[in-house]
Amino acid sequence: MKFALHVATATNNPKAELLVCAFQLYNDTFHIWTRSISPPGSYAVAAVYSKQHGYPIHVSLPLSAINLTDPHGYNITEVFDDVPVGQLKPAQNLTYVVNPSGIYLLRATVMKPAKTQAFSVDMYAAVRRPVDKRLR
Repeated sequence: MKFALHVATATNNPKAELLVCAFQLYNDTFHIWTRSISPPGSYAVAAVYSKQHGYPIHVSLPLSAINLTDPHGYNITEVFDDVPVGQLKPAQNLTYVVNPSGIYLLRATVMKPAKTQAFSVDMYAAVRRPVDKRLR
């Protein structure tokens, strides 16, 4: 299997933040498009298999290969049927099947760490007694 990665960014519109990755598999072209969405750090991912006939293609690649690199990971959801795919970290593989002339559309929502509630403890509060002013 020949595997080549080409990355290009949109240069005529710097606000577009559109990333294009083209993968060559078995002499057929397979494209992955990613675009940032809200909340910040999240992405829409479209996998397009442009072959007009034949069999579906099975794809397995780490999220980091398509620049999804947040260390907290992503909650992945298939968009058309709103089906959860799972929670993946950048080093974990995303595995899916794309039909000929088909598209697989995903939403990768960045996962943020759970916020811990900060509090302070006065360890002397239980033993502190009111001061009797008459003793001074």
